[in-house]
Amino acid sequence: MFPVDEAIELAREIEAASFAVSSGIANSDGASVSVGHGHFLSANSRGFSGGFPHSRHTLSVGPIARRGRDMQRDGWYSSARAAADLADPLALGRYAAERALSRLVRASRVPARHRCCSRRPWRWGCWAVWFRR
Repeated sequence: MFPVDEAIELAREIEAASFAVSSGIANSDGASVSVGHGHFLSANSRGFSGGFPHSRHTLSVGPIARRGRDMQRDGWYSSARAAADLADPLALGRYAAERALSRLVRASRVPARHRCCSRRPWRWGCWAVWFRR
């Protein structure tokens, strides 16, 4: 479990790690650290009752890559029952940034007329835009 101040600092470190990958990371949707704890209970009219405690820890980040006027975002997360089982926060930030940058490269390789968000996709539909030549 993370104290609030530690969680805020951890989120800042994750986001900073994504910015450190490349100057192509222009912005971020932010980073988050969340912790949830609860207890599952079940009982019936025949006298059975039982339950167990549960917890979930999650780290996530969503960097935005930019080249010229093109922008792409991607993100990554790690989720585990115990905080000790989470991925390395700095590696998580770097990996998310690399994913955003790779989306930017892939998007630039696809001609605009083949993108689903190109001209008139509502008229032709995604596949019609792709196969129309």
